[in-house]
Amino acid sequence: MKPFGKHSIRYAAKFAIRPKGGPSTMSGDGVWIGDEFDVACRPRSQHGSFCRISPSQDGLRVRVFALEHGHPHTGLLVEDFVASRCAR
Repeated sequence: MKPFGKHSIRYAAKFAIRPKGGPSTMSGDGVWIGDEFDVACRPRSQHGSFCRISPSQDGLRVRVFALEHGHPHTGLLVEDFVASRCAR
């Protein structure tokens, strides 16, 4: 992640496992919402998904939400974990 503008970030995520042949890397811009960044994540899903990420004491907290069929503005929490920093 790198700062971009006043309230945004540019990010890149690398996936060791690519479910259903999705991309090995995703990148884009994230927007600050409340106390988290909203970013695209998960290479593929049937109805779409999004992540909310925020710094935590142990790394980066990642909450993954799946969009419900017929409710494109409602996400169900499907994963909640803290990712450790990648080696440089």
